[in-house]
Amino acid sequence: MSRGEQRSRRGKQISTETSEVSDAYQQRMVDIQDSLRSITGKLDNIGTLQQSVTTLQQDLWDEDGLDERIKYIGQQNEDSREDIDALKSENSFLRKEMQVMKSIIINLDRRVTQQENEIVDLRGRSMRDNILIHNLKEEENENLDTKVIGLIKAHMNLDVEFIRIHRNGPKHPGNPKPRIITGKLKNYNDKEHILQVMRQLREDKNSSLPFYITPQTPQTDKVMTKITGNKLVFPNGNVYRDKVQEPRAEDLLTMKEEEVKKLEDITVYATESVSEGGNSFKAIASQVSSYAQVRNFYRRVLRDPEYASANHNILVYRFTGSEGLVHDGYQDNGEYGAGRRILKELCDHNVSNAVVIVSRINGKHLGPRRFQIMKDIATSAAEML
Repeated sequence: MSRGEQRSRRGKQISTETSEVSDAYQQRMVDIQDSLRSITGKLDNIGTLQQSVTTLQQDLWDEDGLDERIKYIGQQNEDSREDIDALKSENSFLRKEMQVMKSIIINLDRRVTQQENEIVDLRGRSMRDNILIHNLKEEENENLDTKVIGLIKAHMNLDVEFIRIHRNGPKHPGNPKPRIITGKLKNYNDKEHILQVMRQLREDKNSSLPFYITPQTPQTDKVMTKITGNKLVFPNGNVYRDKVQEPRAEDLLTMKEEEVKKLEDITVYATESVSEGGNSFKAIASQVSSYAQVRNFYRRVLRDPEYASANHNILVYRFTGSEGLVHDGYQDNGEYGAGRRILKELCDHNVSNAVVIVSRINGKHLGPRRFQIMKDIATSAAEML
């Protein structure tokens, strides 16, 4: 090979190597540029991260930062804990006070019951010498002492004397029925003689006595009975206890939680309150089919402060028992005459398997008008069943 050819081949080889080196260099520069861009991006991310760290530090440690908030929450928690401890202590105190109040109320209830029994006994003693004279025609300016003594002498052949004698209550215009006369005899034996002759005359069909006489007894006395505690004792010694008695405060305040829950599950229906002359009337009713259900309803209502604070809670019930017999009854709760009137109203409306309590808060004296209001709202409550 000539020298010219060798030089030419050598030049081509050098050119090729130079081209390869140039390509490698360019590729290396591209790689370096990519690395630089990557490093620049990472540096940017580091800057952003530093900014985030700075912001986080500010959020944590600045005056209104998270650290201060956590401290504030911790302080609040301490304060709340102190409040909770104070409330627990106060609740414990109130529980003790409630137990004291329960004890006081129970004691007062027992004393009131005892006093009521003593009052009944005293009333019975005060009426020991009293008689009631019925259906004796009224006359203008009558002298009852002379008039009654003369009639007893004429029709019963007895000489008696009165300590005092009077007609009961004011005379109502338009009412032709004569008012009952109450007479207190000077001698108790005269009362026994009068009642004995009275029985004989009432058995005599030919007797034309213009009046009849009965003994005066407290309203709780029935058919020559006496009250001993919550028992009605007959002359033969038999004891009658009403199947539905008014719950005592002691019974209501010492009930267990599960017993209260059962009472609260009883479904009841109540009327709106009716107001007249400062009086407030309301009726509440439920379905019943046994004496036990009536008693539970009674307790449920009297545990409700709205009804427990009323002056009177008149209970009336009527249901057909499992044996097919109709049972009914009432508790006047001091509103004498209300129970039997409401019961008659329920019977007239064919109400059955129902118990109703009519609650009254006293206001102005309403007279017989109050009974009509009670009958109306009792019927309304029963019709909801």
